[in-house]
Amino acid sequence: MKRPYQFNPKLTMLASSCLAACVMGNASAQNTEAEKDMEVISVYAQKRPQSIQDVSVAVSQVNGELLKTQHFKDSTEIGLFAPNVKITQNAAEGTPPAVSIRGIGLLDYNTANTSPVAMYLDGVAVGSANNQIINLYDVEHVDILRGPQGTLFGRNSTGGAILIRTNRPEFEQAGSLTLGIANNNASSFEGMWNQPLGDETAMRLAFNYQDYDYSTQNNFSASPTAGMEQKNARLSLLSQWDNVELYLQAHIEDWDGISQPVGSIGIIANPLTGELCSPADAGSTRCFDSFGFNDGSDDFFTVSVSS
Repeated sequence: MKRPYQFNPKLTMLASSCLAACVMGNASAQNTEAEKDMEVISVYAQKRPQSIQDVSVAVSQVNGELLKTQHFKDSTEIGLFAPNVKITQNAAEGTPPAVSIRGIGLLDYNTANTSPVAMYLDGVAVGSANNQIINLYDVEHVDILRGPQGTLFGRNSTGGAILIRTNRPEFEQAGSLTLGIANNNASSFEGMWNQPLGDETAMRLAFNYQDYDYSTQNNFSASPTAGMEQKNARLSLLSQWDNVELYLQAHIEDWDGISQPVGSIGIIANPLTGELCSPADAGSTRCFDSFGFNDGSDDFFTVSVSS
């Protein structure tokens, strides 16, 4: 006579343990493969390359290829990529920017003052607000650090720091050239040439040219057309040995032009009584400023100033 089957809890627990171990081992192997395929974002928030997951700083990174394909021109536009960051140009386009991070910044018409937001180009502090307009060409990435960074970046980084890192020379021959035209008589060309000089040394030449008029139309006949011509070039040399790396860079800029004129937007319908214009009429020939002046045009982008 057959014996009835008897439930053995020890065998059941052993089988469950083996199944759990197999599942965990398979999941671990899959995670390892996924980590190998995952792109690691490397930042320089602590003056050395680190994974962004290992840095205990509020940091946002902008890839240089994105800046190029989206045609971001200079450092005044990178505030779009990070929260709590605002970059404006006080007087008009072409004037030094006011950089603020988490509400801390410099809003001063004396642009020789040093901003409490540090800006570094390839590890070199740019100093006063006058130098914080940097054309973004041949850039590897931009790190935006939010919050005080005084430990590593000095006393003028109360609000944070913006680190712009350009592309380093590579040990293969390569080059590129980009030409562009746009409205407001804008033309540009940008390029780079990378050349290895041996097994341990390489050089890279990058250049950028911009020539454009501003979008504002000035009706004041005695004033010249406002616009800007910018010439930039950078030559870098990299040598690498077993335990030593040497990086040298020469940079030149030549900017010439007249900043965009600023006009007064009239909001007063009657300067004698102080009656205000309706929102629909603000800025038109039916409205004046406090001195009884208007630009003589209904076009928002038209001014009449001596520049």
